[in-house]
Amino acid sequence: MKKIFTLIAGVMLAASASATTPYKALYVTAEVSPAGSGVVYLDVKEGDKAYVKAQSEDYDETAFLKYVGGENGGGDDAAEGSFGGKIGTYEAIVYAEPESDYEFVCLAGVLKTEENAVYTAADCFLPMTGEGQTDRVYDFGFYANIADGNMINVNNVNHAEDGNSESAGAREAILADDSYWTGDVDTKVYVIFREKGAEYPKFDGEASGVNSVLAPVDNDAAYTISGVRANESTKGIVVVNGKKFINK
Repeated sequence: MKKIFTLIAGVMLAASASATTPYKALYVTAEVSPAGSGVVYLDVKEGDKAYVKAQSEDYDETAFLKYVGGENGGGDDAAEGSFGGKIGTYEAIVYAEPESDYEFVCLAGVLKTEENAVYTAADCFLPMTGEGQTDRVYDFGFYANIADGNMINVNNVNHAEDGNSESAGAREAILADDSYWTGDVDTKVYVIFREKGAEYPKFDGEASGVNSVLAPVDNDAAYTISGVRANESTKGIVVVNGKKFINK
């Protein structure tokens, strides 16, 4: 299998007049479509590692992630028309890898089952890059390498906070309370692939290049769970060919 990673990280920027940071207990799932076309893995950025409640351990056709996210930035309405726009941003990371005879189409918020399915910008998560709201770049056609990643909004605009940094519900308190995570999923991400050479399913949006494919990554290369290239001296869990190994 060629190691073609589409790394996506989800970020939601919240419009807020105060410096108070809202917190939200988030439950995100990811599912590959069609079945057998690739694998997916969910994670969070390094600064949120301490607030992960539970997550799937392996690359698979399905993945889940439960964590306490902190709302980011002030945001604006510029990308509100696209699924998971700039308002109310919370971050998550999605690693998606197609099988060798498939290619990436988009990360959708809905799953279309018709034979000639077309995904629009309103159906798909808008990838984002940049360290802060002032240097964010929003582009459906953007691809980053495994170490840098993309960002997507994983909680949409009209979320309800479970706590905030000033009045109540500190992240640690939310994390310790199992009642915040029920069976309801906040955000479902569908990783849409298609067979190489096929026209459908396809993405039909203003941006070009969304179906372009990254150059294959070395099949024998090893990476940490955070997506950083590993070497012989790297200790802990490393990923090679989509499989996890412990490097002692």
